[in-house]
Amino acid sequence: SAVRKLGDRVATMEGAFDQMQEVIERAISLAEAGHPAAVRQCTTDEELREMIAEINRESDGEVKRAPQDVDFISQAMAGSRVRLHGLQGRPDVNSKVGTLVSFDQSKQRWQVEVGESRPVLLREKGFTVL
Repeated sequence: SAVRKLGDRVATMEGAFDQMQEVIERAISLAEAGHPAAVRQCTTDEELREMIAEINRESDGEVKRAPQDVDFISQAMAGSRVRLHGLQGRPDVNSKVGTLVSFDQSKQRWQVEVGESRPVLLREKGFTVL
């Protein structure tokens, strides 16, 4: 239903917002300490991912997962049609078209319906939004 799709979309955006808020807080701490990575302007998604990874390393010496889905927030949403690719656990559905059903926040995976087969749980790198 439309309400469920909207709820899934809100949950996805809340998770992305929480991730970005953590990065911003680390960037502020680094900027206050005079670190240049915290104030660099990014013009591409890749530059943003690199800056986030650098901020994560500098803030606590450990590389945390930089969001691979910077543009994912605006593209992937429940109901979107996607093409699956690069799946080793379910090679039978590679290159098939499916529909995003919902985002499982705890697993950080999308549930994707693909024809008559059972739903597939995928990270965003396992599909392309059509």
